[in-house]
Amino acid sequence: MPDSLIVARYAVIAIFAVSVLVAAGSWLVRTRKVSPFGAFARALRSATDPIIRPVERRLVRMGGNPVNAGWWLVVVVAVVGVIFLSVLGWALNTFQIVTWAAESGPRASLALVVTLIYKVLFYAIILRVIASWLGFFRYSRWMRPVYALTDWLVAPIQAGYGLEAFTVNGRLTTGAQQVSFENAGMTLDAMRGRGDFILAELRGRLGFANEHM
Repeated sequence: MPDSLIVARYAVIAIFAVSVLVAAGSWLVRTRKVSPFGAFARALRSATDPIIRPVERRLVRMGGNPVNAGWWLVVVVAVVGVIFLSVLGWALNTFQIVTWAAESGPRASLALVVTLIYKVLFYAIILRVIASWLGFFRYSRWMRPVYALTDWLVAPIQAGYGLEAFTVNGRLTTGAQQVSFENAGMTLDAMRGRGDFILAELRGRLGFANEHM
């Protein structure tokens, strides 16, 4: 594991521990578990208020209870810390792979570019699906780049777009390492074809003729 990632993990753990202490101190004062007029309470307020106040204001605007601001701070710090470490680990790993590809020649570099493009498109599609479940669609500002990246992949399989008719008929035979069609007919939109072919060996030919149904 790279030293920078180890340092980042310890830093995130330290920040998380501080957020827990701040939340606990704020909660003790606001729920009057300690006397609000004592020196200890004043010290807690002076230490925690600069951090808790912005969270409280945000929570009130969202309709939440400001008493729980400290624990919301803990949750946010934990989530942001996990995301930060994940992104940092990915960035360091990607840097190492890019360095290796650059030293290995153009074939490795091309393979790396193809792999990165595939990963970006794959995660963009996943994000698009999850965001649609949460009610975020094309016209959400932060979703526009995702739709721009994936429209050319998703549009052909959406209702009213792309492929309209696809049928295959004929005798189907399956084996251990191949699937074969005998005297098979295929329709692909405005194209028709008939022939014998084997998936895996491609024996025979399947001809297509541009003719309307």
